[in-house]
Amino acid sequence: MKKLTALALAALLALSVFAGCSLKTESDAPGVPAAAAPVSDADREAVVITVGDETVTMGEYIDLFNTYASYYTSYGYDIYSDEAALSEFQDFIVDLLAEEKILAYQAKAAGFEELSEEKLAEIESSVTEELEYLMETYRTQAESEAEADSSIDVEARAKELLVAETKSYTGSAMSYDEFVEWIRDYYKDTAISELFREETLKDVSVDDAALQTWYGDTLAEQQDTYTTDGGAYKTDEESYEKYGSTPSLYVPEGYSRALHILISPDGEPSEEYTAKTDEMDVLAAEYGDLAFEAAIGGKANARLDEIITQYKALEKEVAALDATRMAPALEKANEAYAKLKAGGDFATVMAEYTEDADILSFDTIAKKGLLISNKYESEMDWSKEVKTAFSTLSLGQYSEVIQDTDGCHILYYLADETPGAVALDSVKEAATALLLESLQEEEWAAMLDTWKNDGSVVINEELVKSYDGSVG
Repeated sequence: MKKLTALALAALLALSVFAGCSLKTESDAPGVPAAAAPVSDADREAVVITVGDETVTMGEYIDLFNTYASYYTSYGYDIYSDEAALSEFQDFIVDLLAEEKILAYQAKAAGFEELSEEKLAEIESSVTEELEYLMETYRTQAESEAEADSSIDVEARAKELLVAETKSYTGSAMSYDEFVEWIRDYYKDTAISELFREETLKDVSVDDAALQTWYGDTLAEQQDTYTTDGGAYKTDEESYEKYGSTPSLYVPEGYSRALHILISPDGEPSEEYTAKTDEMDVLAAEYGDLAFEAAIGGKANARLDEIITQYKALEKEVAALDATRMAPALEKANEAYAKLKAGGDFATVMAEYTEDADILSFDTIAKKGLLISNKYESEMDWSKEVKTAFSTLSLGQYSEVIQDTDGCHILYYLADETPGAVALDSVKEAATALLLESLQEEEWAAMLDTWKNDGSVVINEELVKSYDGSVG
């Protein structure tokens, strides 16, 4: 995701940060207070936050307040439930704005004001990329409009469409040139903040004692979790291998690794297929109810035989529809299988054919394989058909083509996981990075708290509290 796009969604992410709002359904959450007189330009220029020579105007406060309030109310949060909730929301907005200015002020005081020519060139590249990404979205709409009206200049119209949406990105309406400069400033401020943060935290480190404590605590916790729920290991370990975070320190018995060729059918099942499978479900439920009644009452029900006949007929029709839909995928899977039978290396054939998203997206998964076990069930697990086929394989063997609702599979039994505790040395680098990040976050939070209370921040509480979303 582009950084600017991520910034536009910041209010959504902040839902988990701000806990001062009550969560209510749309029906019982009161609306925004009735609008009063608009805020004048002069009022918008009034300063509400001062941090050294950095300032925040009332207009900036109002714009951010309205942006976040819009997100919160659209998600059912009521910032107007009582005075305390509104006050906490106002403080939340002030804190966001003040923190931005605190970082700018402290970075400048520490000499982080200018960026190198190399960094500025990187920023310009990012600005160009960001604009092109956004323009492409609006260009598609402009091209569609131009098909109906040849007088429309596509590029000019795309810019108009982008300009019309600038408020959703920035909190206030802007011209195209103003918006470009806003993007540039965003990247510059981000770069300066990152350099300043890096310098401020450069001496934070992880000692051996902290590492040993973390290892002991985490191992005990994971051993307890995976002994109770062995399926959680697959979920956690594959998540770590894809995205990082906490490495697994305990491996339950019964896990192996498999490489995977997956060929998926095109499109979704047809409406006819869905209707027939739904009908089969209804028949199965009816059969269960009637069979129970017959068993309790001791009297046979002729309807049971009718259901079996209808169900088998539908089953045959569904199988035919499924075979038709699956035919292209099966043909391709058989082609891959033929290459394996001819002596092709599994990893090479897999790289050519597989449509498995995890293998295509993550090098670690492509090399180590995916976890598989017939002993446990996991949150994101293999189908019964795949697991059954895997149970017949020996280490180093690949399967024939397996079909299930996901498509056609060919598995390669790559390795077995070594059960038991994972040695600290084998995860030391990842564990150190994890702990370092945590310590840096703690240190950074403490530094921010110090800067917020060192007398450099002045907030006009009267002005802040005078705005509740009912004007502007």
